[in-house]
Amino acid sequence: MKRALLLFATAFLSAGGLRAAEFVLRAVPLDSGAPEVSTVVTFTDVGGDGGERQSITAPIGRSFSVSLHSGVWHVHTAAPGYFAVDSVVRIGQDVDSVTLQLWRTATISGKLAVGKDATIPASLTARWSASDPGASAEPAPDGSSSCTVKENTFSCDVPLGEMNLRLRAPTYITHFRWKVRIHAPRVDMGTLSLIHGASIVGRVLASGRTGSPAGVTRVFIRPVTYDGTQKAEALLATAARPDNGFFEFNGVSAGDYLIGAIRGRLRSREWPVSVRASGESEMNSALVLEPPRKLRIAINPSRDQEGKTWKVSLSTFRAEHWLDSARQSFAEHDGVSTWDDLLPARYMLSIGSHLRGTVLSKEIDLQDGPADLSVSIPSTSIKGTVRLGEKPISGVLTLGGRNASVSVPIDVAEDGTFSGVVPFDPKLEWQVAFDSISPPIQATQSLRPMEMTEEEAWRLDVVLDGWGIDGNIVDAEGNPVAKAIVNISPADGQNPIMQVHPAADGSFSIAGLATGTYSVEAKTFHRESSDPVSVHVGNDDAAQPVRLVVTRDDEIKGHIVSAMGPIGGAQVFAFSTDKSWIVSVPAMSAPDGSFQVPVPSGTQEVDFLVAPQGFPLKMVHLLVRHEPLTVSVESNAGSLELDVPELRDSIDTPQGVLAHRGAVRPVISFLGTRETVVSRGAVAGTTHLSVPMMEPGDYSLCAVPLQNFGALHAVLPPKDCVFGTLAPYGSLHLSAPPPGR
Repeated sequence: MKRALLLFATAFLSAGGLRAAEFVLRAVPLDSGAPEVSTVVTFTDVGGDGGERQSITAPIGRSFSVSLHSGVWHVHTAAPGYFAVDSVVRIGQDVDSVTLQLWRTATISGKLAVGKDATIPASLTARWSASDPGASAEPAPDGSSSCTVKENTFSCDVPLGEMNLRLRAPTYITHFRWKVRIHAPRVDMGTLSLIHGASIVGRVLASGRTGSPAGVTRVFIRPVTYDGTQKAEALLATAARPDNGFFEFNGVSAGDYLIGAIRGRLRSREWPVSVRASGESEMNSALVLEPPRKLRIAINPSRDQEGKTWKVSLSTFRAEHWLDSARQSFAEHDGVSTWDDLLPARYMLSIGSHLRGTVLSKEIDLQDGPADLSVSIPSTSIKGTVRLGEKPISGVLTLGGRNASVSVPIDVAEDGTFSGVVPFDPKLEWQVAFDSISPPIQATQSLRPMEMTEEEAWRLDVVLDGWGIDGNIVDAEGNPVAKAIVNISPADGQNPIMQVHPAADGSFSIAGLATGTYSVEAKTFHRESSDPVSVHVGNDDAAQPVRLVVTRDDEIKGHIVSAMGPIGGAQVFAFSTDKSWIVSVPAMSAPDGSFQVPVPSGTQEVDFLVAPQGFPLKMVHLLVRHEPLTVSVESNAGSLELDVPELRDSIDTPQGVLAHRGAVRPVISFLGTRETVVSRGAVAGTTHLSVPMMEPGDYSLCAVPLQNFGALHAVLPPKDCVFGTLAPYGSLHLSAPPPGR
C-alpha cells in the first residue's frame, strides 16, 4: 500500500507570486555505473481551489528547481525501472530542500492457472514489504504495483531486496511468498494456481511481558452466532507462522466473524472481522497474546432479597460501545466472586438477583493487572399497584426501564399489586415500564415513590391511561399483511417508540397510551412500508381503527467504480430526509460494483452514504433520480479527529453530528461503517473519535439532540457547529462546541 509522506519544501520569493522550490532526485541503491534515466515529476495543487498541474522532466541523481504557488501540492514521481512514493509538499515553509527518493526495481513474472471453466483474471496486484527492514539502511517502503497480464502470464515491477510478496487477483484467494530475493533483471515466480474464494489474513504478536511459552500459536475464527453448542465445523483454526506470526484463512464464507489467538496459557482478545463475497479481509492490528488476569469481587450484602447467591456477569469491551457476549457465574455464599482466567481488557460488570434483573452495572479495567473489588448493592423496599384506568391489571413492571443497564422486573398480580426490592434512590424520580400481553400494553412513565409513614416500604402506584390504538395492515390490493412491524411513536418524542406485530389477519392493537398524538407506520420483511398515519387519542376522540397500506419501497440503483475498476463489497446507505422511515436497510455492492438500496415509496431526497473497503467514505445529500447513479471513489482518503459530547443512548441530549456535502449523520453511526477508534475525551463528559478513510472536503461538526438533527439540512447554526476542510491524505481535528455556547 502506497504511503503519502508529508514533506516541506524550501521556498523563495519570485516574480508573479510564485516560489522557486528546490528538489533532488536520488536513486536507492546508488549505482554510479547505471545509465542516466529521466524522471517525470508531476505537481498537482491540492490546496485552495486545487486543480493546477505541471510536470518537470529531470534525470535521477540531479537537482532541479520548479516555481510553484504557495500552498499544498501533491507530488508524483515516475521513471522506468524505479519505484517512488507519492508525496505531499507544502510550499512556503522555511525548511531545507526536498529529496525525492526512487528505489530501483526488478521484474517478477510467472504463469497463472485456473480451474476448469474459469477464466484467467484480467488483472493482478503485487504488494510487497521488506522481510527484514533492519537489514538495509534504506529499505524500500511498503507498496504495490499493478501487474501486466497477457494470456496466462503476468509480470510486475518490485523494488530490489528481500521482500515478502502478496499476489492477488480480484475474487481469487491471495498467494503469499516469503523472503523472496528480488534481483535484477527478472525473478521467476513459477505458476500461481488461482482458486475463487474469500480470505482473512493477519498477524499474531506476543506482548513484551508474557514470558512467552514455546509452542504453536493457534488462530481461530467463529461466526458471531457461534456459542460452543453448534457443530464443530462452525469453528475454524489454523497455525500462525513461527517467524513472523502471519496467518491466513482461505475459502471463508461471507459473514461476520470473531477472530482470536491462543498459545499455551496466553490468549488474545477476540476481534470482529467481516468477510464480503470473495474479498480479502485484513486485520489492521495484530492479535496480541497476553497472560490472563485475576479479579476478586466482594459483594455486600452477600445474598439477594430471596437469600440466594448473586449472579455475576462480565462482558468484554470490543470497542467503546460494543460489548462481547457476557460470561456468567454465581458468587459464593459469602458474596465473593473470583475470576482467574480473564483477558487484559476493559469489562462491564453486572450483578443481578438469582433469577432476573440487574442491580449494579460498573465498568472495570484489567489492562494493568489483577483487581480486588468491593461493591455495595443499595436496596429500597417498594410496594404498590398498577391500574388501567380504574381497573387493576396484571403484567410485568420494570423499574429502571426496559433497556437500562440497571433494571429490576417485578411481576404484577391479577389484583394489580406488586412488591419487591430495588437498587434505586427513593428520593429521585424513577423510570417505570409496564408490559402486558392481554390487552397488549407497552407503557413508560417517570414516577417518584411516596414514603410510607407506618411501614418501611416505599409506595409506587402506577395509573395507566386507558387509551389505545387499533388497526390493520393491508397491501395495495387490500390483502391482509401479517409479517410486519408496527411502530407507534409519540409526537413529542419524549417517550420511546413502541412496536407490535400484527395477527394473522393483519390486525394490531396497543393499549395503555397516555392522551396525545401518535404516529403509526408499518414495515414488512419484504421491502414494503406504509406512510405514517397521525392518530390522536383522548377523551374527545372516537376510537377509529387505523388502516396502514404498505407499498413496495422505491430503489436507488447504480454502480461504484474507481480508476482500477468496479468496487464490490461496499456498504451503501440511503436515509430518506423527506419521508418517515422506521429503519434504513443498507445494501452491498456486487462484484461488478452494482447496487440497489431501498427507500420508502415516494422518497425525493436522501442522505446517501457509500463505504467501500480501502476507499474513503462518501456522504452527500441527493435528489432521488430514476436513472442509475455512477459513484466514483478515489484513493485520497483523509482522517477526522472529533471531540464530541459523551456518546449516549439518548435522542434528547446533545450529541455529535457530522455534516458533509449536504448530508447529516450522527457520529455514532460511523462506528458501524468505518474502523473508528473511540476513546475518552481530554475534557470530562466528552468522547474522542478517530475516523479514518473519509472523503476530503468541507465538514461541519455540531452538538445537537438527535431528535433535532434533521433540521441541520436546512441550516447549520454557528452557535452549535464548527467548520473545517479535510485535505486529501490529510487530517482534520474538530471539537464540537459546548451546547448553548
